[in-house]
Amino acid sequence: MNTSLCFLIIFITYFQLTYAQQAQIDQKTDQAAIPQIIKDTIYLKGIYTTQEGFLANNPAIKDPFIFELKVPESKKNTTYRLYLAKDSLSRKKKLKTKVWGFSDGYGVYIYNKKYNSYHQIKSFGKYFYYTDEGVVLHPTYLALPIGVPMVRIYTGSYNVAYKLQYVIDWRKRRTLTLNDQVMTYILSDNKFLLNSYKKDQGRDKKYFQYIQEYNKIFRESF
Repeated sequence: MNTSLCFLIIFITYFQLTYAQQAQIDQKTDQAAIPQIIKDTIYLKGIYTTQEGFLANNPAIKDPFIFELKVPESKKNTTYRLYLAKDSLSRKKKLKTKVWGFSDGYGVYIYNKKYNSYHQIKSFGKYFYYTDEGVVLHPTYLALPIGVPMVRIYTGSYNVAYKLQYVIDWRKRRTLTLNDQVMTYILSDNKFLLNSYKKDQGRDKKYFQYIQEYNKIFRESF
């Protein structure tokens, strides 16, 4: 056999073995990088103080706690509170630490500081999907042409419903507000879903369905 051909065969064999070994290493590395909260089927009950604790399914505070909904009063928004307590009849202690979210053992909820509210994560996978929806009071004013600038007189307020959809990109530790551009970016590595999405005339109302299917495919890959 030609010497050059022998060297070529040896080189190709070595390259194939090296590539296969590296692929196994990369696969193990990818598996290790997947957050425990995605791999687990049970969410440990407790309060997360950081996003890292959430991703590891390891609440920093495991003491008994209760989650209360404060019924809104006139001209006030609904608020939610977490207290350390065995039950609603026990003495309640306010949390003195920063809260990222909590798990009641069945679902996971993340904290929204802007509205002082909690939102349940509805889809787990490559992206964590949740919504922020509710009602806020919108003030109204009457402008009177008296002097410069014009005088505004408060005349009342009315309720405005809102719904925002988000995903948490745990790889880059960022939260994205869903819109057509973001959805196209997310689905770009799945041609079938991306094509279906682009052809869907009502896609702006189906963000959750597409994220759910995308996450399902992702979870089935490991």
